[in-house]
Amino acid sequence: MKNRLRHMIGGGAIALINSCGALGAFVGTYFVGDLSGPGNQFRNAYIFLSISLLPAALLALTLPSKPRRRQPPPTTIPPPAKESFNV
Repeated sequence: MKNRLRHMIGGGAIALINSCGALGAFVGTYFVGDLSGPGNQFRNAYIFLSISLLPAALLALTLPSKPRRRQPPPTTIPPPAKESFNV
């Protein structure tokens, strides 16, 4: 059941990442077109892209370089508990 749930969550996570990428592509293109103006001068657009790259780079630098290791599930069966009888 756990493996099946992981696959279902993984599909939703990939869809969310893909949707955010598509939204970013639309918004970025819109801003570049709006900032370039009617004369198609891309100076302001390049400045906008450079400034928006800085927070993305800082965010990427704050992420850990190695993922955290999970504790593996126990593979051995624990010994049975000692039973005590009060006679």
